Amino acid sequence: MPVTSSLISRMLRLGVIVLVGAGQAHTALVAGPPSIILTSALVLSLALALLPLKVAGRRSADTPIPLIALGAATIIAVALHELTPNGTPALVLLACVVAAAGRRPLPQSLAIALTAIASLLVAGAITGDVTRNLTLAFSTSLVFLVAYAARQRKAIRQAEAREAVLAERARIARELHDILAHSLSAQLVHLEGAKLLLRAERTDEALDRVTRARDLAKSGLEEARRAVAALREDPPELPTALRRLAEDFESTIHHPCTLHISGPEHRLTPEAELALTRTTQEALTNIRRHAPGTPATIDLTFSTTWCDLRITNPTPPTHHPPNSSAPEHRSPNEGAAQQRPPNDVVAKQRPPHDVGAKQRPPHDIAAEQRSSGGGHGLIGMRERAELLGGTLTAGADDHGFTVHLRIPA
Repeated sequence: MPVTSSLISRMLRLGVIVLVGAGQAHTALVAGPPSIILTSALVLSLALALLPLKVAGRRSADTPIPLIALGAATIIAVALHELTPNGTPALVLLACVVAAAGRRPLPQSLAIALTAIASLLVAGAITGDVTRNLTLAFSTSLVFLVAYAARQRKAIRQAEAREAVLAERARIARELHDILAHSLSAQLVHLEGAKLLLRAERTDEALDRVTRARDLAKSGLEEARRAVAALREDPPELPTALRRLAEDFESTIHHPCTLHISGPEHRLTPEAELALTRTTQEALTNIRRHAPGTPATIDLTFSTTWCDLRITNPTPPTHHPPNSSAPEHRSPNEGAAQQRPPNDVVAKQRPPHDVGAKQRPPHDIAAEQRSSGGGHGLIGMRERAELLGGTLTAGADDHGFTVHLRIPA
């Protein structure tokens, strides 16, 4: 049978009882029958208080027996302390107070401590040696406070451990939610486009949409596997993680991705580093997927109170002939739809009850797919930043389109 902590605890309690009986036996035999009787009663009380027993089919821990036995052992230890010269009864008295403070609720443990102090003061008044018992009473009070403080500290550590487990579960759930929501929403858009194209008998374009949906499902599954594997391992330092993302970006689209790190580098909380890494990954994914011909720049700035992250992709200038209507240009992270073709045949074939049929031809489905990655992803990143007490913004500026994350360091 494997040795468990419960079995070890029982063996230790039994050893304490045996040692108390053996340490007091010789003195009790010398002192006479009163000491022998009190020693036997002390050993019995300790056995009832510390050892698990069955009483009428119930565990003794579920009955008042251990508390009563502990109180009796405290009083008997005070009596033996007055009758015998050795220090065993005093040690038993302190052990009873420690056991009460560590195992019983505060009202019960406080009652045991007060019983011990009152018994010492009464015994000292009867024997006329109040000073000797007063010192032991002070020691008993001090031991009780130390034991109860240790118990409270242990309870706080256990509560913090439970909170850490719950926080880790929430982090894993949030990671998987972000990955699956991003992948599945994009697949739904492609499949909706394929349905509309099939109604218009544009089978080649519909097949292309189905193929893209399959690729998204495959990439989403791989990303989910990577996320689970990363959650099981110790994450790399933030600069290392960003360098890996930049190298992956360059190897995929063969365009530069420049990483600038400024300020005093230091480790952040795991949640903060994960938020910075996921935001960078989301922004680079949008650039790689929707604007593969543009480079990217990652700027990470450390300070003593905040950490700033900026992912920028330059917006190429668009020239249009005079007196022509230039379509509005937006970055892939912003997720703008393409210009919609007029007289879409699919819109004519959609059922009358399908709201917005004329406003959403299949080309807009593709454009919506372009926006789905940045839209849902940036919303999830913004929520993650707010949970950490930070902010996330995304929009065009003089340098292009920038995703800016700012969180406490």
